Amino acid sequence: MFRLCLLQFLSSSLLLVCQTGNTQAWDTGVGADFSFRELGNFWIGGEFVDNGNGTQSVRGQTYVEYYLPANPRPDAPPIVLVPGGGLLGSIYGTTPDMRPGWALYFAIQGFDVYTTEPYGRGRAGSGPWNSAAWVLWDMGEEPGVRCDNCAFPEEAGAYRMWMSQFAGPEPPAPQGAGRGGRAGGPGGIPTASATDRLGETGGPGGGQQTAALTELLDQTGKAVVIAHSAGGAAALRLAAARPELFAALITVEPSGCPGLGGEQLAAVPYMNLLGEYGNLTTHTNCMALMKQSLEAGGAGGAARFLPDFGLTGHGHLLMQETRNDEIAQLMIDWISAGYPNEIE
Repeated sequence: MFRLCLLQFLSSSLLLVCQTGNTQAWDTGVGADFSFRELGNFWIGGEFVDNGNGTQSVRGQTYVEYYLPANPRPDAPPIVLVPGGGLLGSIYGTTPDMRPGWALYFAIQGFDVYTTEPYGRGRAGSGPWNSAAWVLWDMGEEPGVRCDNCAFPEEAGAYRMWMSQFAGPEPPAPQGAGRGGRAGGPGGIPTASATDRLGETGGPGGGQQTAALTELLDQTGKAVVIAHSAGGAAALRLAAARPELFAALITVEPSGCPGLGGEQLAAVPYMNLLGEYGNLTTHTNCMALMKQSLEAGGAGGAARFLPDFGLTGHGHLLMQETRNDEIAQLMIDWISAGYPNEIE
C-alpha cells in the first residue's frame, strides 16, 4: 500500500495527512499526522543582467524549497539536497511510483531540509518575461519602483525575488548542448546546460550553481550537504574551498572525485554512497580522498557500497529507486552517530 500525502492548511500550521492506498506502505516511523513549522520556497544567488533592449533579467539564481518540521531534532544540522547535472530538485520529491522521497523523509525524521534547483533548469529556467513585466502588470511606472498605492510588498529585496522567477538568458552553451529544464532542449529532450560546466566562473570550484549554494549555506548555517552525481563533484570543490559551511558532505553516485588533496577536506566529515551498478573506480578514488584526509589529521569519512548493506540492484538515481528510505536511513544513522570515521 502507499500513502497519498497531502499538505493542508490548518489555522496557522501545516498538517501532513497520509491516506493509505493500494500499494506497499512507506513506514516513516511516525503517525499519520505530521506538522511543519514552515514550508516555502525562494530564489537565491544570481545577478541582474542588461538584455540590451532597455530591460533587465536575473541570471544565475538557484530555486530553493524548504521543509521545516514543527519538532526538529535538538541540535540537528540542516540538510541541503543538491541534484546532479541536468536534473531538477524534484528528484528528491515524490518517487516515480508515488512514494515519498528523501526531502520528506529527512523532514519527518526531524531535520530542516532545503532542496535546490540550479539555474537553467525548472523553476530556475529561462522564460519570456523580464523587467518590462513590472510596468505591464501595473506594479509601477518604472521597473523596481513600486507605485505609491500598489499592494506589492515593500520589503527590501522583494523586487529581486520577484525578478528571480524570470531567469534571464544563459551564457552561450557549448556546441551541441541545449538548455535543461522541464522542457529540455530541442524536441523536449533534456540536454547539458551551460551551467553544468564546473569550470565556469562564479564561485569557489566554479559555476553559478556553486556561488548560489555558497550563499544558501551562509544563510542556513553549517549543513549536511547531500549532493548527487555532478552536483557531488561541485560540492567537493566547495567543501575544500569553504569547509566552515559544512557540518558534513555526502556524495551520492558522484560523477568524480576532483583532484583535491586530503588536507583540503580535513575539516569536513565525508561519506560516499554507491549503488551496485555504480562506478567503482570513482568510489575507490573517493575512499582514497577520505584516507588522505585522515592522514592529514582530518575527519576522515565513511563509504557505503549498498550491496554490503543488503541493498542490491541499485543504479544512479538512488533517491528515486525502491528502498530509498533504507538508503536515507544509512545517512541518518551516520549523521546521528556524529559522523564517525570508518576508513582504516
